[in-house]
Amino acid sequence: MIASSEFISNKSSNDLANIKAIDAAEFLQSYAQGKRNFRNINLSRAVLESAELINIDLSQGILSGANISKANLTQAVLSNANLIQANLSDCILYRANLQYSNLREAILKQAVLRRAYLQGVHFNNAVLSGANLQEANLSGTDFSEADLSGVNFRAAFLVKANLRGANLNGADFSRAIMTDTIMPDGGIYKL
Repeated sequence: MIASSEFISNKSSNDLANIKAIDAAEFLQSYAQGKRNFRNINLSRAVLESAELINIDLSQGILSGANISKANLTQAVLSNANLIQANLSDCILYRANLQYSNLREAILKQAVLRRAYLQGVHFNNAVLSGANLQEANLSGTDFSEADLSGVNFRAAFLVKANLRGANLNGADFSRAIMTDTIMPDGGIYKL
């Protein structure tokens, strides 16, 4: 399986041309009419603030720079998606699947990612302050240089995660499993 950091960069210009660009209004209308499969869609810079997108499949999609703040993406599939610099503040991603997605420099302030599947996600330089990641699967996730202040990691699975250079002020790691996780100072957490 190709991780999302490689997914977009490994695509040729012909492959990227085949990813259908769609405007936000047309996309929301298709969703309202019952369509749920939007794999490989291009919604770069789309404004989807406060949208109800429950059980949607946006896997391998391009949502870089999109404003998805305050949206409800409960049980959405966004695996291998490009969400670089996207705004997902106050977004509900309960039990969502974002495996191997790229959320570098994304904003997820106060986002709810409880019980989400976030294995191998790139959150480098992202802002997740106050986010809820309780019981999330974060194995192999890269949080290097991310703002994780006040994040709820209670009972999260962070095996082999990377927290190098991350701001963990006020973060709650109660009952979290963190074996072989790289800590902010570069040390490896062993338990």
